[in-house]
Amino acid sequence: LDVEVPVAETFALKPDLVAPGVQNSSSVPQAGSESDASGWKPIDGTSMATPHVAGAAALLRQLHPGWSPAQVKSALMNYALDLGADAFTQGAGRLDLPDAATPDLLAVPGSLSFGLPLLDGTQLLTVTVSNLATTTLAVTPTLTLARVADGAGRPLSPTLPVSYAIVAPGSLALAPALSRTVTVTLDIPPAAADGHYQGQVHFETPGSQRTAHVHLGFSLLSRVTVRVLDESGQEIDGWGHMAVLARVPQADVVVSNMPLQVPATFTVPSGDYYAQAFGRFGIYDNLLIPGLPAQVPYVAVQSETIAPHAAQTITLDLADTRSYWLDATDVEGNPAFINAWSASLRYQDGTLT
Repeated sequence: LDVEVPVAETFALKPDLVAPGVQNSSSVPQAGSESDASGWKPIDGTSMATPHVAGAAALLRQLHPGWSPAQVKSALMNYALDLGADAFTQGAGRLDLPDAATPDLLAVPGSLSFGLPLLDGTQLLTVTVSNLATTTLAVTPTLTLARVADGAGRPLSPTLPVSYAIVAPGSLALAPALSRTVTVTLDIPPAAADGHYQGQVHFETPGSQRTAHVHLGFSLLSRVTVRVLDESGQEIDGWGHMAVLARVPQADVVVSNMPLQVPATFTVPSGDYYAQAFGRFGIYDNLLIPGLPAQVPYVAVQSETIAPHAAQTITLDLADTRSYWLDATDVEGNPAFINAWSASLRYQDGTLT
């Protein structure tokens, strides 16, 4: 599954890791749909990758019955094989069960999701580092971080390294069976660019052939709420109203609300936008639904500048709109009955036409 940005709404860092899922030899019926006479067939998909991870977790539980589910998950992530992709695509990397089975060091949790740290996310998270070896370990945590995609979600090549996070302490000595807490704190400057950031905390130990790692991520965007006031100044709150934000002049960011309900909230990069709202699509729904008043359809549009890393509200007031009357006839000139309508807006050279 190819993912280039975090999970929508929560902006959690996903996936956790990846596993083999292409041309896996799977048992199938020898007759009927999706069958093969041999009883085996190469199959692609997450339905193939998921059993790899489930089976790996089961083997770790058998090998380490005292481990918690969080420790099992972290072991698989700490020692996953880095495929060279960003964390929003590969997670911690590809499943590597032999390395996860016999670790000297375990770092829990296996990933740090800061979400939208300048809005409602957090700027400080911790990792518990445990020594599973029989000797004292000297551990050196190091951190790498880069901007991997712009605010519109377009991957950057090359990525842009930044120094927006601090890991502490810089070194620690862990006796066998002991644990310590390592803190990762974001230090984001006000002028930081919109976009999606990801990195890793590496826990290096001298003489070890393996390095445990924890990947981290956050996004710098703005949150915009679109409100619509009806002709009397009352806020419209309900279903059947589409809100759209379109960044100009590129029209490289266009977002709309699903379900069709206002107020509507969007998370977008900063810039100049047209905010739009459409509603009351069923002109004569009052004829079909007893008690529903007749509705006048509307299209409301206004320009707005969205500041970086801000929480803003845009209010579209139908009292400021102009009324248009449409007399529709068929090809013979007879009055036409219009039951519903739709609207589209065109952008040309950054201008709404």
